[in-house]
This record gives sequence, C-alpha cells and structure tokens, in this order.
Amino acid sequence: TVARTSQRSQQVDAMVTVFQFNLTMLSTVGLLVGLFLVYNAISFSVVQHRREIGILRAVGMSRRQISLVFLSEATIVGLLGGLVGCGLGFVMAQGLTALVSQSVTDLYGLATVHMTPLSLDMMLEGTSLGVGVALLGALRPSWEASGTVPTRALAPGDYEVVTREQSGYWTGVACVLFAVAGLVSILQPVHGVPIFGYAAVFLLLLGCTLFGPLLLRSLQWLRTYRAGREWSLTSSLAAEQLIRNPGRSSVTLSALVIGLAIMVGVGAMIQSFRYTVEIWIDQTMAADVIVAPTIWWEGNDQDKAVASLAPEALRITRAIPGVLAVDPYREVQAVVQGTQVVLVSRDIRLHAKQSQYLFESGDSNTILNQMIEEKGVIISEVLGERLGLQHGDVIMLATPKGMKELPVLGRFYDYATDGGKVVMDQSLYQTFWPDQDASVLAVYLEPGTNLTHLRSQIEKVVGVRQPVTTISNRELRAEILEIFDRTFRVTYVLELIALCVAVLGIVNTLITAILERQRELATLRALGASTTQIQKLVFWESGYLSMLGVILGVAGGLMLSVLLVKVINKQSFGWTIQLMVPSMTIVEAVCVAAMAGLLAGYIPARWAAKQPIAEGLRYE
Repeated sequence: TVARTSQRSQQVDAMVTVFQFNLTMLSTVGLLVGLFLVYNAISFSVVQHRREIGILRAVGMSRRQISLVFLSEATIVGLLGGLVGCGLGFVMAQGLTALVSQSVTDLYGLATVHMTPLSLDMMLEGTSLGVGVALLGALRPSWEASGTVPTRALAPGDYEVVTREQSGYWTGVACVLFAVAGLVSILQPVHGVPIFGYAAVFLLLLGCTLFGPLLLRSLQWLRTYRAGREWSLTSSLAAEQLIRNPGRSSVTLSALVIGLAIMVGVGAMIQSFRYTVEIWIDQTMAADVIVAPTIWWEGNDQDKAVASLAPEALRITRAIPGVLAVDPYREVQAVVQGTQVVLVSRDIRLHAKQSQYLFESGDSNTILNQMIEEKGVIISEVLGERLGLQHGDVIMLATPKGMKELPVLGRFYDYATDGGKVVMDQSLYQTFWPDQDASVLAVYLEPGTNLTHLRSQIEKVVGVRQPVTTISNRELRAEILEIFDRTFRVTYVLELIALCVAVLGIVNTLITAILERQRELATLRALGASTTQIQKLVFWESGYLSMLGVILGVAGGLMLSVLLVKVINKQSFGWTIQLMVPSMTIVEAVCVAAMAGLLAGYIPARWAAKQPIAEGLRYE
C-alpha cells in the first residue's frame, strides 16, 4: 500500500480545526456578554451626565451630535479594551496553550508547542473586535441620550427614563427564534464544521434573552397577586423599580442568562460525555491488567505502530500462576474503502466470555460469536457514519493478500479513535496478515490473585526479553478520565469570563438605577428609612435579577445541552453521547447566581446608603 505520509496529519488537522472552531464559538459568547456590559457602562455615563446633556441641548447641540459624543466615548473604550484585551489574552494563552498541547500529546502523540508572538495583525484584530462590540453596545444608550429633554434635565428633581417593553411582542419573537433554531439544527455541517449547529445555539441564546421582559412582568403579576402577604416594604419597592424600567433590567438579565446558560449547557455536555465514557470503560475494558511495551505508553503514533510483543510474551504470561486468560490485542493501521482506519484483532471468543462491546443494537455476546462463525467484522460508529455502512453491508479491506470483502455484523460505540475502527478475530486477521505479535496483552486474573504481586511477576518474567509496563484496570480508567478532564479545562476558563462580565453588568445597572433615583432614595431616608433598609432595597433588586437569571439560564442551558450533545458534538466528532441532566451543575449554577447577586449588590448597596440626604434633596 502506498499512501501519503501526510494522511494521518490531515486527520489530526481536521480534529484540531473542529476543536479550535468550538473554542472560538465559545469565546464569541464572551464577546456577546461583553456587549451587554458596554450597554450598561454607556447607560451609566448617560445618567451621570444627564444635566450636562441638557445644557448642551439648550445651547443648540443637535441630537446627532449628542449621539456622536457617546459613540466616540464607546469607540475609545473599545479601542483601549481591545488593546488591553490583546495583552491579557496573550498572557492567558500561555497557560491555556499548555493545557491544549498536553491534550494533543495525550490523544495524538508528542506535541511541542511554541507560543506565537503577539503580532500587529492580532492587535488590529483585537482592537477591531473591541471597537465593534463597543459601538454595538452603545447604540441604544446613545440614542436615548440624544432624546434627552432639556427642560426636564435642567429642572429640579430626578430624570428617570422609564420604558415600557412589550413583553408579549418579545415573547413571540423568542418563540419564532426557537422554531428557527430547531429547523437550522437539522441542516448538515459544512466540510465537517457544524456552522448551522452554532447558528442554532446563537438563536437559542438570543431567544432566551428575549424572555426577560416577560419574567420581569411576572414580578408585577406576582406582586399584585400576593399583595399584602409575604411582600415586605423593601422587597416590594425593589420589584417596582425593576418593573418600572424593564428595558435596562432586561439587558442586564440577558448577560446573566447567557453566562448561566453557557455554564449549564457546556457543563451538561461535559458531564454527559464523561458519563458515557465511564460506561464505555466499565463495560468494554474488563481486563485486570494491561501489559504493553514501554514505548507504547511513552511514544507517539509512529512508535506505537512498530511496538509489539512477540508470541513468546503471550505464552510466558499465560503460564504465570494466577493468570486466568490472556487476550492478545493487536492494533495496526489499515485502509477501508480508501479511508485510513485502526484495525484491531483479538481473541473474540475470549472477549465475548470476559467482556463485551457496546453495540448500537443487538446482544454483544451473540454478535461476537457470530463474527467467528461468519468470519465477519464489526465497525465503530464513527466509521459507519463516515462511510455510510450499516449492519449487513460489506466493506472492502486492503490486506497483504489483496482487497477482501468482509461482512459487517455490527456497529459499536467507541471513543478511543477519531478516524474509525474495524475489529476482527485474530484467526481471521492472521489469515491475511503474516503477523502473530500483539500490541498489548489484556490479562484476566483468577479470583483472589494478588494484583500487585502478579504485576511484578509479569514485568520481571516478560521484561527479560523486552522492556514492558503494566497498568491495572483502575489506573487505566483513572488515566483516561484525567485526559478527558484536562481536555475540557479550557472551557471552564471561558465560562468564568462570561460570568464575571455578567456580574459587572449587574453592578453597572444597580449603580445607574441609584443615580437616577437619587432624589427618591434621599426622600426615603428623610422619611425615616435607615441605611440598612436602603441597602436591603438594593440587595433585593440584585436578588431578583439573580433569581430570574437562574430561571432563564437553567432552562436555556438545558436546551443548549441538547444542541451541543445531539447536534454539534455529533457533527464535529461523530460520537453518540448519552444525554443526562447534571443535577450538580444546576445546583452550582444556582449557587453561582446567588453569589453573583450578593457580590454585585454589595458595592451599590454601600454606595447608596452613604449618599447625603441634603445632596439628594438640594433642589427642594
């Protein structure tokens, strides 16, 4: 067989490209949350300079010029944010690259990664993104600033922009977005990249944010229904404030909803994936000890391809007291219908007796025994999807004795390879390949055998001929799960960034509301409200936002997990994952939202309580 040396590299490149695309999309969510933060920041600036805006409008400045003032402010903020973000991103990349490169090494072979220097192109890209996000976030606040009425801005008292959002209208738009997301999600990927899957994710998240006005309106319904019962004065006033300006509150709620939805959705996807892998390990890797050449554990794909154990090692291991059975597992590279795959041969009769494969349909023991009788093969789900092969089809396998047609007797779930796997009995393999070596030996022990002593015996006896390493079933399981956990650690960093930005958004919203209601709060203080009551008022507002954020965030996250597991993962990697509802992840989201509410309310509450009464009532 003649093949390009770059064929395997192309497979690795394809997997890394998909992984990179997935991380890029998750990073984009952070920018989306940042857009809401810019909205809150510019809104705060508008409120803070409301009197100056009134003066400028009174002396003849046009609405367009007022808008340009705040858009210019947003441009400067975006420019500085982009530059600082590039620097911080480069620092973060040094740590995150180490995590990703370690995962690549674990999965594909030794990878030495050199940090790309921070180039001018990166700086231009970062600053362009910063300015773009800032301008988008500043559009509505700038438009509101241009509509400032000079007489109201210069008159004694407050100037609070009260908006009435049409909750029914936005709820209808959200339902339409959900329907479109469902239709888009069934479209096929483009060159293996789930573009339409991520379009569905974007529409889903956008739809979740549009439910904000409806939930805020529900506070009013609940307040009316439960009036005079459990509602305290401060909780009632806090609900009234959020209801009075649902536009700004909805934007802040949206940032928190997206952050929590990403946390729950990605967490559910990872936990579902991990749960599926654990089931796969427990049911398909039942051998007590794995014996392999030392280079098998330490080398790359090329080293593993030439590493093997001679038939003598199998005979010696079987003769060691305490060994019940040994399965000679052989793994080589092969070509099926022009596609490079992993070909595995093993003692199928022994494997059927001691372990099993997880098949899409059918009984494992029956299918494995059928393989021996009918001289057929089983293929992994990934290979079946890639080549369109089902149970009962025939594959064309390239062997040293020419192309051979072999019946496919089943498709099994496999998470050890990305290119696909074919499994056959060792007797059938040795018919075509003059090869009696084993890549590793799967050793089953007799009941009551001391595992530690037997491992030392194997390493001592078999190691006389060649260096070997043994690993127990428990150690192998732990190693696989450690590689899995390390691969997804980078996603937790991106989730944390989104949540931190959401918390800052709540802080901005509360401080803006305090500035707008300075006279109202001072009046409450003059009527006898204590500083503690004022602080409770702000904490109640923060608590309401957190509570509503949890409701929408968890619901959106569960829907997002379905897209991630059933659409994006399936289209990206071809693996079927058993979806599960992670109760601990939901509990964590509730706790994170509660902590976010407390942290976001602390500074505004202290600031509101310290405002001088005379300052707030100086126009009276």
